[in-house]
Amino acid sequence: MIERTESNMLLTNGCSFVWGDELEGFDHDPPTHQKHTFTHKLAKLLELPYENLAKCGNGNDKIFRDVILRLNDVSLPVPTHMVILWSGWQRMETANPTDRNQYAKGHIDVEDCMIQFSEERSVYADEKSWGAITKYFNEFYDVRTSIMHQLTYMISMQKLCDAMGIKLIQGAFHARLLNNLSLVLDNDDEKWRPYNRKISDMISQLRKTSRLGLGHWDDMYTMVKKNENFYLKPENHPCEGTHHEYAKLLHHIFTNIME
Repeated sequence: MIERTESNMLLTNGCSFVWGDELEGFDHDPPTHQKHTFTHKLAKLLELPYENLAKCGNGNDKIFRDVILRLNDVSLPVPTHMVILWSGWQRMETANPTDRNQYAKGHIDVEDCMIQFSEERSVYADEKSWGAITKYFNEFYDVRTSIMHQLTYMISMQKLCDAMGIKLIQGAFHARLLNNLSLVLDNDDEKWRPYNRKISDMISQLRKTSRLGLGHWDDMYTMVKKNENFYLKPENHPCEGTHHEYAKLLHHIFTNIME
């Protein structure tokens, strides 16, 4: 049996908000924007090295899988701190050996033949895939399915980190996740009451530090909207100042709320 070593380090994951899309230097080859990300700034505040697994366009299936595989890699040390900002409920993935360059213009990474897709990103798909995605979202999809799956991921991640001794902060990357969740739970239609009871029970199993932007503290998008000095970049990603302020919030939670 190989013994795992614990390393005082920070591990983060998420989508473009965590990767740092549109920050100064993001479009260099190779990118030089990392110093502007909240991950880099938080690591400096914690005086820890870091690893950022985030990729642009990531859906939550991929975010969950990448963290699990990273933690399961016995050749790598176990982090002491972790931050996960979950992506949109509606982002999914499907296996397709597509040309990854087709999705590059949307800043969407294609890894292991798994395409990260959503209704708004169907414009980057080929004609056949575009038709299938549009039909699925128009005729079959219900956000309730994604919410149920995602809360399962979040409860599992909280339980896993507790077992591994990792300090975890997790939550939403954007205000629309809370908006979607509130709309679902505010629907008092009797036929949906069993679902709403289950979702409410699952939410109650998450600590405050596992509900960042989901009823506790602000997500990055809301932080922008509350501060006149912050702004969204042309493709709606948070500015450098937002990342700086968000790092301070996470540092406060790690050092004052969790300890």
